[in-house]
Amino acid sequence: MGTDNDRVFDIEFMVRDLEGKISEYPEEHLNSLPTWKTFELSETLAELGDKLKMLTRRASIPHSGWMPEIGQSNQSGCRVAHRAEEKAVRRGLALVSLCGADCYPFYGRDSEKKILTHPKCGTCERLLDDQLTGTTHAPTSAAG
Repeated sequence: MGTDNDRVFDIEFMVRDLEGKISEYPEEHLNSLPTWKTFELSETLAELGDKLKMLTRRASIPHSGWMPEIGQSNQSGCRVAHRAEEKAVRRGLALVSLCGADCYPFYGRDSEKKILTHPKCGTCERLLDDQLTGTTHAPTSAAG
């Protein structure tokens, strides 16, 4: 089993190889490709897809359980940190936090604790505290 760098190199190699194979055929001739060429390209694409899926599955929740949200950063250029469960629900590539925000572990397992520089989501903090203490609150209305 190779390292992550080996896997990334494999993917880069496959993409370059695919670009080379596809560029050999002008667009107007793609429909007239022999079946074996089409099969070869589809096999390469399927293998590339498998490798990419393997890498995305490896995206796991950091040790702290906190990770930045996907989307716009706040005025200071920093995304809000949200809390996710160990077996968080996935929404595409995103992991869903306690408050429902889409997050992604941009820092990997975050051994350098970069997430500490992000402001924490107040709703996630309250929900985490509720889980730890066994407290339940009535849902708050977004209308106020």
